Amino acid sequence: IGNGSGISSHLLLGSPHLQHLVTIDIEPEMVAASRTFYPVNRRIFDDPRSVFVYDDAKSYFAASKRKFDLILSEPSNPWVSGVSGLFTDEFYRRTRTYLSENGVFGQWLHLYEIDDALVLSVIQAVHKNFKDYAIYLTSDMDMLIVATNRQTLPLAHPDWRVFEFPGIREDLARFTRLTPDALDHLLVCSRETLAPLMVDTSGANSDFFPTLDLLTERARYQKETAKGFIGLTDGRLDLGAALQDLNVPASDAPVAPIGIARLKNLALGARLRHPDPAYADKETQAALGRLDLLNAALQRAKPPADWAFFMRLALDVEADLHAGTNGFANLALYASVDQFLADQQAPAEAKAAWSTMRTTSGLDWPACAQNAEILLNARSKGRAWLNDDLLRDIAVVANLHARQPAKARAAFERMKKYAKRKPQDFRVQLLEAHLVAAERAAR
Repeated sequence: IGNGSGISSHLLLGSPHLQHLVTIDIEPEMVAASRTFYPVNRRIFDDPRSVFVYDDAKSYFAASKRKFDLILSEPSNPWVSGVSGLFTDEFYRRTRTYLSENGVFGQWLHLYEIDDALVLSVIQAVHKNFKDYAIYLTSDMDMLIVATNRQTLPLAHPDWRVFEFPGIREDLARFTRLTPDALDHLLVCSRETLAPLMVDTSGANSDFFPTLDLLTERARYQKETAKGFIGLTDGRLDLGAALQDLNVPASDAPVAPIGIARLKNLALGARLRHPDPAYADKETQAALGRLDLLNAALQRAKPPADWAFFMRLALDVEADLHAGTNGFANLALYASVDQFLADQQAPAEAKAAWSTMRTTSGLDWPACAQNAEILLNARSKGRAWLNDDLLRDIAVVANLHARQPAKARAAFERMKKYAKRKPQDFRVQLLEAHLVAAERAAR
């Protein structure tokens, strides 16, 4: 649906199992213009299984009365006149009826020229209509919503063998190989992760309440970005994975096949664990420099002149090695710094800062909550050992997993005046939604 005569349909035609592909576009000139990219998109024009239909997608589905195994919606940006109607409650309600029993619906949505609230209005509409869905990043500013009428999507073990089909492998041969490991790491969040935030879906984008249509032009003019969605997986703590206690392992791939922050972070961690002179970019050299400085400090066997400076260095190295993961722990690093802190009688707060990150990596949430409490008390006295947003996230998540919603609420409220993220940030809303859900369950 929409601008489908590009790479998406091209990849679909690489499948030997595909029987029929219909590309729908309301504007014939879009298809004519896409011939500019021939022969890159040759399959869409040359494969006999490919059919073009010039029509409105809603009209086509209503008239065809057919079921599809896959419906891929790739419209233009919703600030384009008429496009927002492809992101509504009513559109999803109709579209799901055209899916086969095991059918899958996929839809592209940009994260630039839009804000978190508008993205949420779309996801609320999806949430109302599909039994399960997940969100994947396809670039640093684009995401793909994958939904189904089935009870669950195979998120734990997706079958990525489609990329090994001869036609698709040939088409992608010029690019860095998309491994199952890299593809798994594109997952942002699932229906289960977002469920507490979807208790009230009254703000869902719809034909009768066209939030997207009314507000995207302003977001475009103001050059907004959906910072919360973009940042959900790109920092030290993957908030969605931490809330769900999902394992996100490290990667051994030294190069990110797609320019997405999490993949870049994982690739940097791989280059630090397995140094190779072939990778001498500035980012790697800077990270290796930090690691060398830390190792030199650890070998001096005497207290640093400034514990705050030492801990900033140690925590930067810790982030270099762990960003993008959840449940992965570089045990050698943690052990060496732990020993140093003990031997040099480090301040209790410094030890708590390091232990907070170690227990976060080890998913030892009760111990993590205890360490975070020390840091919260220090912050109230003007001493910040961790980034304020990171400390709030960890303290709340740890207490939620430790079944201490009251302490989680206290941590959330205490850090409000320090945290940089605004209340409308998606990450803040998601964190508080899980907190509210835990409070309700406790009552």
